Amino acid sequence: MLPGKVSITFDPYMAIMAHYIESHPDSPTNWTMRKDLIAFTPIVGNHSGQNQAQFIIQCVECFGLEQKVGIILKFLF
Repeated sequence: MLPGKVSITFDPYMAIMAHYIESHPDSPTNWTMRKDLIAFTPIVGNHSGQNQAQFIIQCVECFGLEQKVGIILKFLF
């Protein structure tokens, strides 16, 4: 452990990862699993489900994923 190189914080943050399968038009059966961090933000205000849902909805809409997300997010729309 390196002294002075570690920062411990209790600030709340929210991150959204996208997990998806990618294929190329010339090889549609050759799938590659991908994952990307598509959003990362501090949580402003309280940690209510409504506050967190608003951030998730904004992120999904920003990337145009309304028709592509899993069933869990269907309850938010």
